[in-house]
Amino acid sequence: MRVPRKSTPSIKFEDKTSEDSSEGAWLFVGLGNPGCKYQGTRHNVGFDTLDRIAKSEGITFQNSREASVARGHICGSPIILAKPSTFMNRSGKPVSRLMALYKVPLERLVVIHDDLDLKVAQLRLKSQGSSGGHNGMQDVIQSLGGAKKIARLRIGIDRPTGFTPIALYVLLKFTKEEQAIVDVAILEAAEVLRQIISKGIDKTMCTINTKNNRK
Repeated sequence: MRVPRKSTPSIKFEDKTSEDSSEGAWLFVGLGNPGCKYQGTRHNVGFDTLDRIAKSEGITFQNSREASVARGHICGSPIILAKPSTFMNRSGKPVSRLMALYKVPLERLVVIHDDLDLKVAQLRLKSQGSSGGHNGMQDVIQSLGGAKKIARLRIGIDRPTGFTPIALYVLLKFTKEEQAIVDVAILEAAEVLRQIISKGIDKTMCTINTKNNRK
């Protein structure tokens, strides 16, 4: 007689390394939309930043149901890079679950996302604040119990000219001229994440925001 197999609960995040290796880790979350359709769009600069730093550090993303996750070390500190695969407006739940899984405190969470109110390729680092109207950031805040002391690195995409709806605009690709300076900004954003690890958020914030105010 065949014995029926017991059903096992679905695992949303697969932890392939020891829990000890994540002690004191930084969690960097890039916001965006999954799939080839959205690659290179304005809304996905958060994803692009994490792809850049993962490539430069030689770490690889592993896909799971709710996020693509890469783990490694930068400046001697353990880091977790995460790209939620639940689409932009539902980014919060994967973030809260990753924080619980890896025991990441709120002060070691940094969210990277696009910003309509900054010029294209302009960077701005904040240690706290509201969502600023960004739906993905708002969902993260709500999923963390309304906490606003969440550091975020914003990358400017500017507002549309003419009558292009914002919902359409953020899903458009950059122009050739814009892409050239956005590529530089993504490199700078990856360096900002390294500085956060080595210097802390407050010191990095003073440096990067002063530099970008001059642009």
